[in-house]
Amino acid sequence: MKKGVTLDFIRILTGRKMKPTNIPSLKTFLHNKDQRYIDSLLWVLHIKGLTTSLSSLGIKEDIVNCLHAIARHFNKRHPNSPETISEYLEECELQLIPKEYLDWLDPKDKRQCNFVWLTLESLGYFKEVTMLSSNHNSNKYAIIIKALDRSSNATVKKLNLITELKYKWKAQTSYKGFQYGWLSEKNLLQCEKALKFINKPPSEKGKSYAKPERFQDYSELSSYFNFLAIIDCWQAPLIDKEYFQKKIMDAARKWNTEKARPRKKNTVQVIGNKSLTMLDEITSVIGAKNKRDALDTLILEKHATLSTHQSQENAEELRLDNNYTESDNCISSQEYSEITSKLEATEKELAQLKEKALSQLKTMCEKIVRLEGSELVSKKLTKPQVRKINKKVEEKKNSLLSLNPK
Repeated sequence: MKKGVTLDFIRILTGRKMKPTNIPSLKTFLHNKDQRYIDSLLWVLHIKGLTTSLSSLGIKEDIVNCLHAIARHFNKRHPNSPETISEYLEECELQLIPKEYLDWLDPKDKRQCNFVWLTLESLGYFKEVTMLSSNHNSNKYAIIIKALDRSSNATVKKLNLITELKYKWKAQTSYKGFQYGWLSEKNLLQCEKALKFINKPPSEKGKSYAKPERFQDYSELSSYFNFLAIIDCWQAPLIDKEYFQKKIMDAARKWNTEKARPRKKNTVQVIGNKSLTMLDEITSVIGAKNKRDALDTLILEKHATLSTHQSQENAEELRLDNNYTESDNCISSQEYSEITSKLEATEKELAQLKEKALSQLKTMCEKIVRLEGSELVSKKLTKPQVRKINKKVEEKKNSLLSLNPK
């Protein structure tokens, strides 16, 4: 029996997987592996100086790069030597984190992945390994796994770190209100206000509660996940996080109230396409920020023009009034005599009317006094009472007759 067959038979009996013994079998072997395995093998080959390719070009291209790198080194040293290929593959497999330690990490939970990603970055994990294929990659789950696999730390140390991250995440999510269900990823304005709420200095009244410090903005994270990452990475007692959640939720109610208020209707509601095109040109020519500013500028200029025109018209009217000559205001002596005669006649008529009105008024007063006197006397009164009443009637008569209206 051949030695190779015996070794393969022993591996099968002992439960060990057979490793490829040459390049063709290696090709078949790698095509049955996932992207994570190929990435790890590429990293091993890079460390040994066999390849400069690190960025993932797709699993097929990555497999070709691995085969070429191993073939070059394999042919130089020991042709058809199974130990050489096994050495690379075993070192690759030693770097891979066992899947059971990663079951808690959900690739669909972006918030969780962002938390782990930022924690690893704060520990310098992305400085330790070259992550050219991970720059500005939105798949934070893939970045995390790749960084952990590539780390030169001992496997036990990496497993301890993963376990620590697991319990940290569990602790950060154990307070009431952790979900921030009122915050909508689609409401960009609300998310921006939430970020500004963190940056806003607390008032004298608000200094009684703790707030997280905002770290640098990550362009890879939206406003929504940026805000949640700040909260999740905030190292504070859970009671502080819960109280902060209540405070910002109170503020969010005011934001929603402001949003619900009806907006004022625009002065210009309908504008034709031709006018709109002309407005675009005007906006560009005068250097306005937008169409609204351009309209404001045009309205102000027109108003100023109208005001100037009105002032000029008023000044012209005043000038014409002042240009009347003395001859325009002079009258002849005959006209003067006629006017004087008319005025004198009018004054006489007014005097007669005044005298006649005064006479009629006095007559009316006398009648009123006589009527009141007769009415009082007709009642059954004593003589002293009658005298007293007559005296009052006489006084009233005299006061009425003494009237002299102007």
